[in-house]
Amino acid sequence: MGKPTEVNPQVRMVKIVSRLPVYLQSRWRKKAYEARESRDSYMRFTEMVEFMERVSDEACDPVFGKIDAPRKPDAQRKPDKGGLWGKSASRFNVQVEDKKTA
Repeated sequence: MGKPTEVNPQVRMVKIVSRLPVYLQSRWRKKAYEARESRDSYMRFTEMVEFMERVSDEACDPVFGKIDAPRKPDAQRKPDKGGLWGKSASRFNVQVEDKKTA
């Protein structure tokens, strides 16, 4: 390929991007394609960090960050059996290991 220094960072970036929600993977893919097309090189890690900062700022916007999840006013909500307001929450932990077979 002529650029062995680019291979390792790109592989790591793919692993990071694969953990993003699908809609963000799509946005990143579009940015990466446009960069490769316009300047004939892949996105750098610093550009990925800037992208992540921007999308996290978008998601944390105090007004429009959670427009996809409307909530009832507190006066209309009742506590559930666990004492939480609204629906009870669930948490799931996932551990991914990259095992190479010989």
